[in-house]
Amino acid sequence: MRQLRIPALLVAIMVIALGTTLVWAQASTTLTIDIAPKVIHMNSQGGTFTVHGEIPLSRVDRNSIAMNGLYPYLVKADARGELVAKFDIDAVKRIVSPPETAMTFTGLTVDGTSFVGTATVRVRQ
Repeated sequence: MRQLRIPALLVAIMVIALGTTLVWAQASTTLTIDIAPKVIHMNSQGGTFTVHGEIPLSRVDRNSIAMNGLYPYLVKADARGELVAKFDIDAVKRIVSPPETAMTFTGLTVDGTSFVGTATVRVRQ
């Protein structure tokens, strides 16, 4: 019977790859979010797109927050201490299209757990 010998470097690469796969396989927490405005009028001028997340801001890694590839210009706590993220409405208008667009809000907690929340915004010309 012939023995299979695997070089140590290959074993190390396999372990690292498996470890990375396990980290990426970690489940994310579903976050309840509320968006404002609920309807974007493409011809309107200025404004802010706001996301309220039902998670204490103290638990959030502020630098990890994104929505459909956009990053907020402001992250703060509301009166209850929960997450509020504000996005430039003109940037949001560049990524939405009528009649509606799903807005996916993502981030990490300070302990590294990912969270995701989705809401649909209606889009009008």
